[in-house]
Amino acid sequence: MPAELLLVSGTPRLSAVQWFDAATSEALQEAIAMRERRVGLREAADHRTVAWTWQSIRHTDQRAALAQIHCRTLVIHGSEDDDCPLAHGEMLANGIADAELLVLQGAGHGVLTQRMREIARHLRARWPAQLA
Repeated sequence: MPAELLLVSGTPRLSAVQWFDAATSEALQEAIAMRERRVGLREAADHRTVAWTWQSIRHTDQRAALAQIHCRTLVIHGSEDDDCPLAHGEMLANGIADAELLVLQGAGHGVLTQRMREIARHLRARWPAQLA
């Protein structure tokens, strides 16, 4: 079991987000490529792999499972995340007993690339010995 957990720009309820709305496999892969460019991903999984994964998990709801997480957790979420609105970050933090929510004002779904230095400062302050 992990001692601590870091969750970034996520949702426990994929069934409540609409990342892709494509009818065919080809259209889905193109939508994935467009989202990849929009979010600013430099290194991403193969589009067919992402499409298969999305089709497999898009109707899931993990909110009930959050109560089974028993470790200190930091949830980092951008206030302007269009893909997983802030309410989803709040769902994560509220569902885990020992979770802290760090909201980065003005950040979107690509919070790791948009605010990398700010996140690094926060993590160093939170875990100074581990990140020294």
